[in-house]
Amino acid sequence: GIANAEIGKLALYARGLGRPVSAADIEALTATGIRQDMGAVILSALEGRPADAHRALDRLTETGTSPISILRALQMETLRMLAAQEKIANGDANPGRSLRPPVWPNEWQAFRARLGVWSPKRLMRIMERIHDAEHQAKSAGAAAEPTVRMLINDLARTAEAAR
Repeated sequence: GIANAEIGKLALYARGLGRPVSAADIEALTATGIRQDMGAVILSALEGRPADAHRALDRLTETGTSPISILRALQMETLRMLAAQEKIANGDANPGRSLRPPVWPNEWQAFRARLGVWSPKRLMRIMERIHDAEHQAKSAGAAAEPTVRMLINDLARTAEAAR
């Protein structure tokens, strides 16, 4: 069903385009680009790269991505980092492989560096802020995007200072 929806979207886009559809067109139209930008927002914020986080956030805003979706992605990554911190504390020699989604060996060094910035206590504070931001976003309507932007900025600045 998802594939058919994506093909339909591509067909509508290509109608009257006047040129062949390129790979860049397809990437811009599909959910893959949104997932990449979503990951870029989250990782850039948690790694302390505010400018990169805001550029990716701008792309998501342009595509109409829900601020709640961004909060959910941040929540999932924060929970994954909490699980990794717990596994490390329990002596797991390779905690990345049992996480969901797993942390692949080529990603472990960057993931481990993020864990060094975000202690379990700080990760729990992120969870509190996510819940506060979600409550505010759901009750404020149009103010949801600035609420999420402020949270992403605060996280990126905190991580930047901790590096």
